[in-house]
Amino acid sequence: MPGGQDPRPLGVLVSPSEGVDGVTEGDFPASEGLSIKALRNLQAQYAQVEAQFYRDSHDLEKKYAAFYQPLFDKRSEIINAIHEPTEGECQWQVESLWREGHTNGIPHFWLTAFKIVKILNRMIQKNDELVLEHLEDVKIKISGFEEPMRFTIEFIFKSNEYFFIKVLTKTYHMQSDPDDSDPFFSKGPEIISSTGCKIYWKEGKDVTVKTSKLQRGKGRRSFASTTRTMPDYSFFTYFYPPHSPEGREMDVTTDYKLGYFFREVLVPKSVLFFTNEARDCNYETGPSSFSHRNMVSYTK
Repeated sequence: MPGGQDPRPLGVLVSPSEGVDGVTEGDFPASEGLSIKALRNLQAQYAQVEAQFYRDSHDLEKKYAAFYQPLFDKRSEIINAIHEPTEGECQWQVESLWREGHTNGIPHFWLTAFKIVKILNRMIQKNDELVLEHLEDVKIKISGFEEPMRFTIEFIFKSNEYFFIKVLTKTYHMQSDPDDSDPFFSKGPEIISSTGCKIYWKEGKDVTVKTSKLQRGKGRRSFASTTRTMPDYSFFTYFYPPHSPEGREMDVTTDYKLGYFFREVLVPKSVLFFTNEARDCNYETGPSSFSHRNMVSYTK
């Protein structure tokens, strides 16, 4: 296609041609074999430079996070009725699609945005909604310069009757170095593990478990009751490590995808989910690319 891209999938373009066998090092003359080894060394060096590029990109993201944060802080103040928008701040360049009116803040902003996302909507149970109504803000914290690559998602709650702490966290640890088993390619920043947090639930308020009472007879007139606690499906199991007994409902792949989705799409573009405009966006997935195409598959 002159002037354009080949429309075939990438896998078709890079797959071996039919009827053509691959060559091995032994198929080359000795002089060429040495050259091939030299080229392989260069390719491995390229992968190392590429890995450094991704590390530098992480540092650049950290730099620009400082520019984004005042915007996110102002967003939080408006949502939680701390800042009253001025007339100028309320002007928009297109005709408003929403009814005129005024309320203090935006109640249940994050719960509404979360429920637009299909995978989160499946995770959020009725009892979870009562807790998430107290969610004030969600922030992304990127590790600092010269620190190991990682990012932390902070879920900030108002004081509530469900748990004692105000901030729940999920941290994703990353690397960008080429794998020893494949030294010629750097996959870019990829999540290698995640760390949740312990939730200190108030008595009788743990939505991740369900409690049932069992009665056993002792003789004809007396009964002894015992209480049995069983795990219950809940959004808040997201904060438990996937391999832990409490986090067994979520597999590692889903956990990592959610981490990228929160960081790259949902948190920075939350208002588009709240207004349900995000369903028309064409987001990308791809942990190594940090891009947004096809991420729309996670939305309704």
